[in-house]
Amino acid sequence: MLNSFVPNLVWLPVQISKLSDREGSYAQKILQSLSYAIYKKINMPNDISCVWGSMPFPEDFEVFDVDLTKINYFIVPDSWLKKRISGLIAEIDNIVTIDKIDTITRSKVKSRRYLPSLKQIPIEQRREMNEWLLTYQHWLRS
Repeated sequence: MLNSFVPNLVWLPVQISKLSDREGSYAQKILQSLSYAIYKKINMPNDISCVWGSMPFPEDFEVFDVDLTKINYFIVPDSWLKKRISGLIAEIDNIVTIDKIDTITRSKVKSRRYLPSLKQIPIEQRREMNEWLLTYQHWLRS
């Protein structure tokens, strides 16, 4: 659920990303707090807003105060956004059809390292995951 969730994505220089990739690090907590400050108030459908519950909030930064007008933002072109959305829609199609094929082809899913794990998810959990993915796909299409 978090792979394509915008508040979970940030582009950083490699030197900083090494710091933020450490679970519980100071850099990671700062980024999580900024993400909450920037995105938490955006109105999202309930089916998608539940993703916030999957992201731990750094409690010790709860009062972290930052002037959001002084942060650098960028606007991506519509063409890039449309390409990203179509890629996500196609990826969801690939993931939910894994149940229906006997052999997993390496080219079927972009994150190939997850292929063996996808087949090992118990059927009921896979159904729940697929349901959520299809709901997410619906929102992406609208």
